[in-house]
Amino acid sequence: MSEYEDKNEISNWSIVANGGCAPIALKVAQSAVDKSAPFKKALTNVVISSPPRLPFFLEGTDTKRVQRSYRTISGIVGNAFWWYALRKEGKFIQNFSERNLFGDPASLGKRWTPNCITASRHLGGKSRYSTFAFLAGALQDGCIDSLNSLKGSAVKIDFIRGTGRKEGRRPRSFFW
Repeated sequence: MSEYEDKNEISNWSIVANGGCAPIALKVAQSAVDKSAPFKKALTNVVISSPPRLPFFLEGTDTKRVQRSYRTISGIVGNAFWWYALRKEGKFIQNFSERNLFGDPASLGKRWTPNCITASRHLGGKSRYSTFAFLAGALQDGCIDSLNSLKGSAVKIDFIRGTGRKEGRRPRSFFW
């Protein structure tokens, strides 16, 4: 990234993350404050859209439980889920996205589901393992260290939430 900064006029960086990827954004922000990030210019903003519930940020998970869940998901169960999600031109992906990811299903656009299917089949479907890790709770290690490192820094954190149309319908998982 620093090469990109040198070739272009970059004055500062911002990170935008959606939902469960908030811990990744906060870790990158922490590395920017600690001066270990792969970029030189200042990080000024972290924007988290559709943030998870507060316990997601504060509470860690049991590592053994995450490992057990990941092993289960990465086996026959995961392969069956992956097949189910991709069948019928991604009908499950479309329905899940409409119910849980977007406030207005019309904002998905015509390319959302085809792009998801293409990405899921990339590299012979190996991307499923990152999805399985997410479903197993691997990102739910708490963000206390990252949040503490950002206290008193110049990095501004903003949260964007939808209209609350689906407030009572949070996604469910058998694993967490």
